[in-house]
Amino acid sequence: NILNAIHDATVASQLANWMSIPTDCPQRDERLGWMGDAWTSHGGSLLNHDLAGSYLAWLRQISVVQENTSQNKSDSRVRLGQVGGVPDCVPFYGGHCHLPSSPSWGAALPGISRSLFRHTADVEVAKTMYPVVRAYALSMKARANTTDTVNHTMLNVGGWGDWCPPT
Repeated sequence: NILNAIHDATVASQLANWMSIPTDCPQRDERLGWMGDAWTSHGGSLLNHDLAGSYLAWLRQISVVQENTSQNKSDSRVRLGQVGGVPDCVPFYGGHCHLPSSPSWGAALPGISRSLFRHTADVEVAKTMYPVVRAYALSMKARANTTDTVNHTMLNVGGWGDWCPPT
């Protein structure tokens, strides 16, 4: 009986946190598409609800932000690793969202893409997300290989790592 109550509470929380994008919490007036929160909760959401199409739509939003950022290479805000990088919340509005994301939060992109493909067995998911995930992986490689310790975006980005364990 207690397991059923826990499951019911989980299902209710998942529904409260889905506002056309996976959000972090319904009790604050924030409700942003934080990548780390989506990464840690997507598995149960895919099993409990028919959200595969919604997750794919959100992953496509991530790819649009990635593409727009990569095209603005001359913009002074585009630092090493941002070409192909992703923010830590999507839709990206600036504010206290970081671009590029910390590695543990950006890992949502390849992680959720893989889970979605495994959940749906839809080859189109893999075809759609492969170039996006590849660009992200290349951005991470560029960030990891820099010797610029002042602007090293793997070390000097965000403070969300304490909320999300390494993936």
